[in-house]
Amino acid sequence: MLRFTDAAAVRAYAYVVLRLVAAPVRAAVDVGAMHGGSWAAELMSRGVVTVSVAAPWGASDGAALVELALERGVPAVLAAAGGAPSRRLPFPAGAFDMAHCGGRFLMEIDRVLRPGGYWVHSGAPANGTHERAAIEAAAASMCWRSVADQNGFTVWQKPVGHVGCDAGENSPRFCAGQNKKFKWDSDVEPCITPIQEGAAPPREASAAEALRRDSETWTRRVARYKAVATQLGQKGRLRNLLDMNARRGGFAAALADDPVWVMSVVPATGGGDTDTDTLPAIYDRGLIGAYHDWCEPLPTPALSYDLLHADSLFTMYRDRCDMEDILLEMDRILRPGRAVIIRDDIAILARIKNFLTDRMRWDCQIFDGEDGSDDREKILFAAKTCCNDEDRDQEQ
Repeated sequence: MLRFTDAAAVRAYAYVVLRLVAAPVRAAVDVGAMHGGSWAAELMSRGVVTVSVAAPWGASDGAALVELALERGVPAVLAAAGGAPSRRLPFPAGAFDMAHCGGRFLMEIDRVLRPGGYWVHSGAPANGTHERAAIEAAAASMCWRSVADQNGFTVWQKPVGHVGCDAGENSPRFCAGQNKKFKWDSDVEPCITPIQEGAAPPREASAAEALRRDSETWTRRVARYKAVATQLGQKGRLRNLLDMNARRGGFAAALADDPVWVMSVVPATGGGDTDTDTLPAIYDRGLIGAYHDWCEPLPTPALSYDLLHADSLFTMYRDRCDMEDILLEMDRILRPGRAVIIRDDIAILARIKNFLTDRMRWDCQIFDGEDGSDDREKILFAAKTCCNDEDRDQEQ
């Protein structure tokens, strides 16, 4: 990994990388959270939506790198634990235009790169020419081609299609059974997904209309949120936001002009399967997100986010895991003095409010939604207090 002494060096490195890539880059992933997200922050300042991923293996403290990246205002997640880089990243296939990392688990990098996307390998190989030869062989086996090799880093490009791909003795091993349901939390497969020549098919008119209606709906909803949640309406008050049930990413899209970023989570509702996988559509909108099962802790440090949004999440999970466990996880990842916005049926919100006020001592209010008092779907706004129960008892 390259080492930089100051912010100017990071800026210069980002400039050189983007110049050598010489292609539009809208979304990037930085596996390793380089310098605690400093490189990702520089890309964000240049209009490239970037996610930092810190690994729980290796010499660096992954949780500390994610925490530092989040403090910088950079989207960041901790890769799945397991002691080795064998688990899939929590992103859909073809999500990113560029990936930045060392030379590990390249087949997984191939999966998350879009056809024609770029892999930036930074730093000289730790084991010298032997490791470099292994990286070159692995890249060649996936029909990647080197487009730049300069000043301690190499840029490789994924092909736009595999028609005619011939790597000789190291020809790529293509995955079979592509129609089976994608399991986001499974191990990395030792194969690559075949891609066909040509551009992606145009979006159907019905899908475009559904997206337009979704945008209109969430523009109205976010306007209502800002009317009842003053924190969300104050420019610069919040920065790191988490949408716990993102659907098509409408909440994040409605906040696109605000000085915030939103991690849009598509929940798993059973065994790692994504029954309605909308995460690729979220990335198509120029937004960011990840898969997660809310019956498990979110792989992020405590106190990561300024605001949490949960749209019908508790209805979705009511037969899967305890409501209290999800609320306790929300308390863990939310910063003191910050808030949650929960949209759900009034009966569910009443239970949530009782738990938050009686057990966690949060300040809660339930409001009508944008459709008025006749709608059973309501909005719970809850502010996390700065003291827990033990602190309060000591004060008394």
